[in-house]
Amino acid sequence: KNLNRDFVIMPGDTASEFIALRSLVDLHRSGAYQVNGRILYNGKMFTSKSFGFDVVKGIELQSRKRVLRDYPNVVLTYSLRYLGRESREYAFMVIRDVDNGDIYGAFNLGPILRVFPPLLKFDDNSNIVIVHQSGQKRYTRTIITVNREGAKVIKQSHHRPDGKNIKDKTIQG
Repeated sequence: KNLNRDFVIMPGDTASEFIALRSLVDLHRSGAYQVNGRILYNGKMFTSKSFGFDVVKGIELQSRKRVLRDYPNVVLTYSLRYLGRESREYAFMVIRDVDNGDIYGAFNLGPILRVFPPLLKFDDNSNIVIVHQSGQKRYTRTIITVNREGAKVIKQSHHRPDGKNIKDKTIQG
């Protein structure tokens, strides 16, 4: 599909524009997609390199439903899934509105070993806390916060089986 926008870029300047792909194509369907940009200038068409990506559902391991904090009419499904890529399996969390199917976020949680079942729970602030085995002797704990605007990872840490912290990575943003 095409998106037509008129804007002016002065010589020596650059411009960027955010485009929600969902406004152009239904990304709820699994499949391979290609995106590129085209600019028409003085009758000449300039085309960017294509960017390819896949939309996949993965295989669900666990899911939970919960009302969005401060919005009692919004019920979300928190689905922990995994997908095999390049001889490894990766865990990811998809948070979706039950009624309209809107996706609040999809997050790659890193490698997963499916030896011990993952843990999904909610903390006192209604954040989802996911703990999964990410290596032979390593567990990953991820905290995701959700509000009306969407979801984001606020902290991810890696631990040994005895609970000792390996490294701590706080996500800014």
